[in-house]
Amino acid sequence: GRYLCYLLNCLQYRIFGFFESTIPFTLILYFVEILLVSEIYKTFFNCSKWKILPLSILTFGLFIASLPDISSYYWMCTKQYPLKIIMAIWLLVKIYSYSNNKWYDWVGIVICSCFVGCSTEVFAPMILVLLGVRILKLWKENAYSIPTLISKEKVLCVVFIVATINFFAM
Repeated sequence: GRYLCYLLNCLQYRIFGFFESTIPFTLILYFVEILLVSEIYKTFFNCSKWKILPLSILTFGLFIASLPDISSYYWMCTKQYPLKIIMAIWLLVKIYSYSNNKWYDWVGIVICSCFVGCSTEVFAPMILVLLGVRILKLWKENAYSIPTLISKEKVLCVVFIVATINFFAM
């Protein structure tokens, strides 16, 4: 969690230097989170982004409004938690959607895996354990063939390997 927080701090201070306000950075972060949520909904409902965008804005707005202290979303140390939660959900959707991923999806998968793996919070080890158990189950179902497992479950294997490397590096 701290690595993402430090990165967001650096970006916020750089943007603050240009605009002398934290509002542009918060709006950029909010926009990125809305895009990730709309990608999640697009995968689930198989609709265009423009049809899902109002639902994404509404549900993410409800998420922010349901925080125990709404000002905590704007506090720098907690601003990264909603982003990290959405990154983890987006990764899980990419793992279990079996869609044909474009090159930019793979860039997003690697970046999100790095940040989720570098988390010291409880959910990173839990996600890694659950993904590891899933990989072991699929490995057994594929007659203990690693090449078959990798060819069938590319995203799952990449997420697990990248997140685990970053977790141990952290």
